[in-house]
Amino acid sequence: MLFAICSNGQIAMQYNININNGLPSDHVYWVNVDRYGYLWISTENGIVKYNGYQSRVYNLLDGMPNCDIWGAIEDKKGRMWLYSISNDIGYIYKDKYKKAYIKDTFPRIYPRQIQEDSTGIIFLNPSNHNPSAFTLCKERNDTIYDLQTENIIRMSDTDLFGKQMMHRQFLSDKNELLEVTDKYILKIDFTHHPPGLIKLCTYPKDFFSNKKPSMTALFGSYIITCNENINILNYKDSSTKKILLNNLQEHFITITDNAEKIYVHSNRATYIFNEKMDLIETIHIDSLLKNRSISGSNFIFLFDNDFWQRIIGTTDNGLYINFYSPKHFIKAPYDLTGYKYVGITKDSTCCWWNKSKLILACINKKDHITYHKFGTFYNVKKIVPYNNTRSLLLADDNTYWLENGTKKITPLFKDYKYFIDLYSKQKINFFSKNMLFTCRDVVVAPDTSVFFISYIPSTYNCKFSHDSVFANTIDYDRETGIVFDSLHNDLWTYSDSKVMIYHRNTNKFDTLKNIFNSLGLRNVEKILIDNKYGNVFLKDFHKLFIYNYPSGDYRELFTNYRLDNTRMMLYNNTLVISGSFGILTSKIDGVAKIEQPILYENVKNVAYNYVSGMHIINANAIINSDNGTYSVRLSDTVLPGNEKDFSSSERYKFILTYADSTRRIHTWDTVNMTQKNHLLQFDIINPYGNGTLKYQYKIQDVDSDWRTLNSNELHINELPAGKYYTLSVMAYDNVWKSNEMKLHIFIIPYWWQTSLGKKLLAAILIIILIVLVFSIVIITNRVITKKNLKKNLLLELELRSIYAQINPHFIFNTLGAALSFIDNKKLDEAYTHISKFSRLLRAYLKSSRNKLIAVKDEITNLRNYIDLQRTRFDNKFDYDIVVDDNIDIEKTYLPSLLLQPIVENAITHGLFHMDSGGNLRIDFKYEKANDTLICIINDNGVGREQAKLIEANSELKRQSYGDQLVKDLIRIFNDYEKMHVNIIYEDKQLPETGTIVYLCINNPHHE
Repeated sequence: MLFAICSNGQIAMQYNININNGLPSDHVYWVNVDRYGYLWISTENGIVKYNGYQSRVYNLLDGMPNCDIWGAIEDKKGRMWLYSISNDIGYIYKDKYKKAYIKDTFPRIYPRQIQEDSTGIIFLNPSNHNPSAFTLCKERNDTIYDLQTENIIRMSDTDLFGKQMMHRQFLSDKNELLEVTDKYILKIDFTHHPPGLIKLCTYPKDFFSNKKPSMTALFGSYIITCNENINILNYKDSSTKKILLNNLQEHFITITDNAEKIYVHSNRATYIFNEKMDLIETIHIDSLLKNRSISGSNFIFLFDNDFWQRIIGTTDNGLYINFYSPKHFIKAPYDLTGYKYVGITKDSTCCWWNKSKLILACINKKDHITYHKFGTFYNVKKIVPYNNTRSLLLADDNTYWLENGTKKITPLFKDYKYFIDLYSKQKINFFSKNMLFTCRDVVVAPDTSVFFISYIPSTYNCKFSHDSVFANTIDYDRETGIVFDSLHNDLWTYSDSKVMIYHRNTNKFDTLKNIFNSLGLRNVEKILIDNKYGNVFLKDFHKLFIYNYPSGDYRELFTNYRLDNTRMMLYNNTLVISGSFGILTSKIDGVAKIEQPILYENVKNVAYNYVSGMHIINANAIINSDNGTYSVRLSDTVLPGNEKDFSSSERYKFILTYADSTRRIHTWDTVNMTQKNHLLQFDIINPYGNGTLKYQYKIQDVDSDWRTLNSNELHINELPAGKYYTLSVMAYDNVWKSNEMKLHIFIIPYWWQTSLGKKLLAAILIIILIVLVFSIVIITNRVITKKNLKKNLLLELELRSIYAQINPHFIFNTLGAALSFIDNKKLDEAYTHISKFSRLLRAYLKSSRNKLIAVKDEITNLRNYIDLQRTRFDNKFDYDIVVDDNIDIEKTYLPSLLLQPIVENAITHGLFHMDSGGNLRIDFKYEKANDTLICIINDNGVGREQAKLIEANSELKRQSYGDQLVKDLIRIFNDYEKMHVNIIYEDKQLPETGTIVYLCINNPHHE
């Protein structure tokens, strides 16, 4: 499948698509590329839509009337009209075949020259009356109309020129209907009714060289006819050209046009003309004969496209895609099938081991190979150069010395007598010259110190000198690989999940614990170190990082390449990687820096499928693969055809289909999605596609890591509408990964989810709530008003009942005091007392009409009351009323007549029993935090308990009604009013006497 085309001086890799890998038939008529980049392949058994990975075949199962499709053309609406002979004509649109409605009756549809018109398409079809004549058909809104032009075309030339002639009809690029005869070129004039014929041009004499043309075609203003030569006529100026072929065995197949070029195909060559009909290239079929599948007998066309490059169609072996990538992979003069690369010696001889045959193949700098048979090894794992004469050879059973010249092997410790520990300096004799020493890996430092990783979890440092081996253990962990950094004199060891550095200069270790999290490594597969800049290349299964330990700089490399199952090495300060994609080289350009990679591409695995080993000798990479051994010449510069490596977005096209709309997408495009359709469908058009196409995605702020799709469909569900989201998508196949495609996804909100809609809904809801609340309030108020009227009546009756008890109680006590003055002949005092009493009584009567009283008025009443009581008790006590500054005494209220009974109790039951020195203090305080008015009544009387004892022994029994009246008044306020009242009695402890009453009134500002 791999061969060269030399017509343009460039070697191409060629990929064959046939019935075995996607085509329904090996007979291909034609190809064309649609607006998105899909390749459409017309065959005798259906038409194929190809994206570089899969072939979608359209045939009778899709409703097509005929599978023999010899061509297709896409119109400006994206409809792919099909060339086929049948009773119908139709097109493929959105992956479905649709038949056009034919208004007039045709015996058959045999379209020629389907072209775009202002309202649809236009084409020629055989006439109903004369099979050799054609009529012009026009499509509008999926309906085909017959323009009845066959009568004009069938007019004989005797009407115009006096003799009968042959007719061929063509549509010009301006959709003019032209009549090409063997002598004239005519145009049908539709400006008159009925239409007539206008002569445009007369052929020059001997234009056809007395031989009828085998084919005739019209391109622009040029008429091309082919017989034994190629004849070109410009009917606008009657100028002619003739391409003399002088080959009687050459016959012409077809004439096509593509990308402003005209292709004349014959069984000998393809002749390519530009738009001025200058011959610009001739491609001989002989240049394709290196592939036996292509010959002059089966070749049918050649098609050029910037995206798909050059395509060759055949009648019996499908088509071939020529990739303008240099043919790098040349079969080596030797075959290393069954061998694996195991290492090199000091003279750069590379060694390959065949386990089944126990043969070591050695290739020197001159590319000469020698074979060496070994009889005792189980398996050679690695060969490492030690010095100019010998190398170290690691085998399954032991470690050996390998003589570079003779390839003779010797057990590692056979020629040494003593073992000296480098730390203790203890010298011991080897107990056996043939002591076995098996290792996982080995590396040799520039000073010939050897570091081994043994299967017993240890890393050893050995120095071989004369008859002694100096050694010590530097690490006891289990490691799988080892590499030496000669720039910093450091030893790097690694296992699946750990990387450790042994600094020889300081004899210290450094474990890179955070490197896995920082770089996103799962496990370390291989480490390489360049000794110029100290860069470390760390590879896990599918990722590769460049890391500079001193600076801490790092970055991921070659993210567009699938790096699993690849081979990696350093050569002349260049990183070289080989895999199924080919060979990738990148020159190291500084600390954590590499140059743009050069790709030697194995297009679609036409050379091989996988690499089993690689080595480089004199800038020639030796690749051992499943398809033999190849030699690839490496270069420091980008070769022609290698400009587009895997990171180039020009290699592929990202296609998105949403809601029956298909388009090519680019980074940061916006996709508007409705809430009824959550489905996005992706596709990649990639001529270089290799293997199975898969996709990964993540949504910013929704997904923490990449998710893999099981197909090309992504369902975006449960995302809040009215917001933009960042969707990242990556496609990948067996060898390639696309660049990260970032899209803006906008979930279109319903009108009620928009800001304006929410405001309207809020306004409507508010109006509804207002109406509802207003209605409820009105109804509720009516019900509550009735209940409150009844409750207030009951409250008023109960309060009046209490006040009715308070007032007589107060009056009784006051009149008692007046009688006491009269009995004692103190008439003036009695008069003054009764006058004060009358004023106080009027104030109390006023207060009893209201539930609440301002603090200011209450203080006035209290002062009047206390003054009366002091007069009554011969001024046995003093009193103080203190109000905090933060109390507005005119706007702060408390229940009417609530304090008077408490003050009365303090006087009559506490201070009354004292001979002198009594004191009554009333404080008004306000706690703003709790909105509470606190009234404190503090007396230094005998106290409640002592008062009970005195009154119990007294002949005059005093019964107090005040306490019960206060309790009843507080209960009513707490049950029916917003104002909450609480009372606390505190008896003073000896030596102090008296009682403190705390009256706490919550919400005292309620009036």
